[in-house]
Amino acid sequence: MASINKLKSIFNKRGPALANRFKLDFSGMATLSNKLDATTEDLRELSYLVDSAFMPGRQLQTFGYDLFRHPSEVPTGYVNEGFSIEFNMTADMMPKRVFDSWINLVVDSESYLMKYEKEFKCNLHIIQTDMEDKKSYVLELDKVFPKTIRGISYSQTSADITKFGVEFAYNDIRIWDEKRYSEVNKLAWDHDKGGN
Repeated sequence: MASINKLKSIFNKRGPALANRFKLDFSGMATLSNKLDATTEDLRELSYLVDSAFMPGRQLQTFGYDLFRHPSEVPTGYVNEGFSIEFNMTADMMPKRVFDSWINLVVDSESYLMKYEKEFKCNLHIIQTDMEDKKSYVLELDKVFPKTIRGISYSQTSADITKFGVEFAYNDIRIWDEKRYSEVNKLAWDHDKGGN
């Protein structure tokens, strides 16, 4: 069992990864914004309205191979976990309006016609930050689109802020280093000194 002093020294050197130190970068949606009825300011504000998110993991697929002795696991590929976000809702329902437009862009509710994937997919980034708001880990989700817009629950007995959830489908995951991410993406919140 590790001593408390060793654990302290590790966290003093590396710092803790806190669950509330994260950012969602929606700037990839700018390629769709004219079709989503969303401004650049809307996309910037979406990042601040995120209440919770799930950084997806990855699982190897295997099969048991037992030609000689006991079965041995052989990798055949991998599967990525699901990705979802929950937003704090504004009075004008802006987050819901943006994602209503996006899911309607995928399959038009009037014509019921599918669009080409380049018309409705984009890349999003999940970013772990440290106590100084510096990026310590950047995960890019490739070719993202909303798969499910969750319903909103109302109650006469609650005055809490309404929450709104979206589940996404995506093609793959890429891990970016901070330097490459900074060169390619210029986030509005990078210039905002207000923090989270």
